[in-house]
Amino acid sequence: MEKLEIEELISKRITEAKLDVAEKRLQFVLRFGGALLVILGVLLPIVMTERSSFRMDKAIDGMNNSIQEMKKDYQNYMQMAAEQNKIAIERMDKEIEGIRSDFKDLSRDQKEVLDQSVVKLDLSVAKTEKTIDDLTKNFAASRGIQLRKPDIICYCDKISLDKTTITVTPGVYGKILELRNIGDAVAENIRVKVYTNTEYLLYGDWQNLSVSDEADYKFAYNHYNIIQSIDAKNSEYIQMTFNNEIHGEYPMLLKIFYAQSDPKIITFNVEIK
Repeated sequence: MEKLEIEELISKRITEAKLDVAEKRLQFVLRFGGALLVILGVLLPIVMTERSSFRMDKAIDGMNNSIQEMKKDYQNYMQMAAEQNKIAIERMDKEIEGIRSDFKDLSRDQKEVLDQSVVKLDLSVAKTEKTIDDLTKNFAASRGIQLRKPDIICYCDKISLDKTTITVTPGVYGKILELRNIGDAVAENIRVKVYTNTEYLLYGDWQNLSVSDEADYKFAYNHYNIIQSIDAKNSEYIQMTFNNEIHGEYPMLLKIFYAQSDPKIITFNVEIK
């Protein structure tokens, strides 16, 4: 019995010794592995950095070499261009000197002939310039005549008739219209036409037409008289005679026809009291 207990105790001691050794080995491995990781974590980036720096330095050296070679090529090119320019300038100077020498070698008669040719050329140029100037002035004058045109406006009681209302009071049968040519050319063959929506509103020198060519107005009247011409800045006069028995306010349209122009269109109202 004592022998078995001794053997169990020995076995237990051996097992504890083995566990202790295994624990110490594990601690050693962990410490060694940690140290190795630290070493690798510090040294490896340093090594990689050194390798990268080496490569970068090598690339920079290559770029510097390329730049130096480009500078050298550019300097060679500029030197070659300067030499070529110098040769071209020297050649041009020689040609100019040759021309001067040829001119000096001309005889006196040849120089006189040359001078006379120059004088004739100057006279020809001056004559041509004068002709061009005359043509330009004539064209401008004729163009100015073509641009001139008549322009007739209508007044009543010394104010423009356009977009106004003229009043016919009791005992008054008509109004005098002034046809004034404010343009810079003669107006010829002047005719006046009036439109209204009221029948028999006008009489006297006005012809009541059977048809109106204006859709907005039912009735049309022609003035019997055709004015032959109105000079620029001058006037002619016509009379509008109204039927003063038709009281009210009436819209009207007046057209002035004359040569070299579209008809002048004027709208106004007539109030008969």
